[in-house]
Amino acid sequence: MRFLAGLMKNKMVIFGLITVLFSCDSMKRKAAGKDKVQRRIAPTLPCPLCEDKKASGFVLWLSQDAKYAALVVFITDTNNDGKIEAKVGDHGELLADSGTIAWVNTFTQKTEFYDAFLGSDHSNRIAILKKGNEIFAVNTVSGIVQKLEGAQAEKDFRNPCLPSREAVLSVDGDRVVYPIGPNSYRSYHLESKQGYDVKTADLLWRARPRGEGEEVFEIVKDYDGDGLAFPRSQSTCACDWCPRFARSVGSYGNVGDEISKSIYDKGVKVQEKKEFRGCKNIGKNDGAFSLLECQHTLYRGDKKTGHKTRIPYKIKIPSYENPTLDGWFPVLVLGKVGLHMGRYHIDKNVLETGPQVSRHSLKTHQSGFWFGRSGEEDIIWSLRSNQIKKISGMSDVMTYEGLIANTKKGKYVIDGFSGNTQKIEGRPTWISANGCVLFRKQTHRMTKGPWDLSCVGDSKGVENGK
Repeated sequence: MRFLAGLMKNKMVIFGLITVLFSCDSMKRKAAGKDKVQRRIAPTLPCPLCEDKKASGFVLWLSQDAKYAALVVFITDTNNDGKIEAKVGDHGELLADSGTIAWVNTFTQKTEFYDAFLGSDHSNRIAILKKGNEIFAVNTVSGIVQKLEGAQAEKDFRNPCLPSREAVLSVDGDRVVYPIGPNSYRSYHLESKQGYDVKTADLLWRARPRGEGEEVFEIVKDYDGDGLAFPRSQSTCACDWCPRFARSVGSYGNVGDEISKSIYDKGVKVQEKKEFRGCKNIGKNDGAFSLLECQHTLYRGDKKTGHKTRIPYKIKIPSYENPTLDGWFPVLVLGKVGLHMGRYHIDKNVLETGPQVSRHSLKTHQSGFWFGRSGEEDIIWSLRSNQIKKISGMSDVMTYEGLIANTKKGKYVIDGFSGNTQKIEGRPTWISANGCVLFRKQTHRMTKGPWDLSCVGDSKGVENGK
C-alpha cells in the first residue's frame, strides 16, 4: 500500500553561502582505525526451557546513537509444546514460538521486555513499543518515555506483515497517530504534548500522519455479510520480522470488505484531488505539497487544490529514496560556476546554498546527512542542525554508500554527528547514525548472543536535543 507525501506554501528566500563549521575536537582526533570503541549488547535473558538455559534471538533495531537496541528473543513457550524454539519456514511461516522484544540499554545492559516493536521515525530517534494494552513512545536521545493515553492496542491479526496500525509516527518523529476506538483516533504531538481526537465516518482500519492532518483508511461496505471487518491479506508471512529469515514470501492479494481512503485536515474530512497526471512524485514527506517532476522540471503540487507551481530555483534532487528531515530536501544547486550542496524546504519554498562540491562524490542518508567533496576535503552536512563538518581519518573517497565511504585504502564508516571514521572489514547490516556497526552474521540469523558493536570514538550522536 502506498502512502503519499508532500509539503506546503510559497515564499522565496535564498540564503548566502553557509559557513563551514569545523569541529576543533574532530580536527584533533586520532586517525581512523585507532579510536574504535567496542560495545556489547549482552542482556540477561531468563530462559529455563532453552537449550543451555540461553535464549536465541537477533537484533531488530538500533537507535540513531546505538544507545538502545530492540532484540527479538525467544524466552517463552508460546505454542505450549514444552520447549522453546526459534524457527521460521522458507516462506515466512512461524513454525515454533513467537518472539518477545528485549529493549536493551547498550551501555548499562538494563533490559525491559515488551510484546511488540511497532516502529520508529526515519532517523531512528523515536521508537514505539507495546506492552499488554499499553503503548509507549520512547525518545532515545532524551530518554523520555511517554504512554499514549487512551490507545486502543488491538492488533491487526488479519494482516500480520503490514506496518503497525496501533500507532504510526510522522516521518520526523514529532507526531504520532493512534486509534482510540472503533471509529476514532488521536493525533498527538510528542514534544508539545498537545493533540486532538477525530471521529471517522466509518470503521477505522488505519490512520497515519500527513501534513497537518491524517491519511485515513476506513471500511465502508460489507461484502461477505458478516458485518464490517478488516480486510485480510492472503500471504504466507506470519510476522513483521519473519521475511528476513525466509527464502521468499508468497502474497496473493486481499479479501474482505471495501476500503476507502480519506484525508482528514485537523479533524475535518476533506476532498483530495487526484494524482497529478504526467508527473512523478519524487519526495517522501508528510506534507500538503508533493514534490513533483513533470517533464524533467520540478514543481510543488498542492494536494488540496490539485494545482502545481514551478519551483523557481535551479536545483536537482540527487536521490528519490530518502525522506525529508524537518521539511528539508537535500538538493544540488546549479550555480554560475559548478555545483553546490543545498537544502530546500518545500513547505516554505526556501532554498539554502552551501559549499561547491564534486558531483560524483555526493550521497544522502536517511538520518539527514548529506555527504560531498569540497575542494580537497570530504565534508558532511546535517540537514537538521545545519552544520557542516570535515570528515576526518580518511582520504581519496571514490563513492559513498549510506554511511560507508569506499576509498582506495578500503571501507570506512562515518559518524554523521562528528565526522570521525573507523575502517571496517566486511559488510555491515546495521550502521547507526553515529557510526556504530553491527555485522551481517549477527543480525541475519538466530544466535545465543552477545552481539558486538564497533563504534566510532565516543560520539553521543545528539544534535539540538534531537
